Amino acid sequence: MDVKKAGWQRLDDVLASLRGASPEAATRAQLKEFEALLRARQRRQQRAGGPTLTEDLAELVMPQIADPEIFQSAQYTAILDELVTDVLPEIEEDVEVRELVAVLLTEELDRHRSLQRRLRERER
Repeated sequence: MDVKKAGWQRLDDVLASLRGASPEAATRAQLKEFEALLRARQRRQQRAGGPTLTEDLAELVMPQIADPEIFQSAQYTAILDELVTDVLPEIEEDVEVRELVAVLLTEELDRHRSLQRRLRERER
């Protein structure tokens, strides 16, 4: 959908026009304000001994696992394998969608097997 043809405008453009500023100036001002908020938050967290923004982002990307046994489970691998070989071909969906899901599941299966190998090597 073409936003301009539909008469839609980006929110930052509308807010800037209401304030009488150019969108670029409004965006720069918003960025400066956002950066100031981030710096203030980081200072508060450091004073409180809480997690830093970097630690929060790391937690978002690599969350803690409550039960690490799931990664050692042979059942997890068996379930993924069954999904790829038995369940996925039976799903009535576009061929491209099934192929994409198969690739994603196969990659997850490979990652899990790799993780299992590394865990076994670490135990030795």
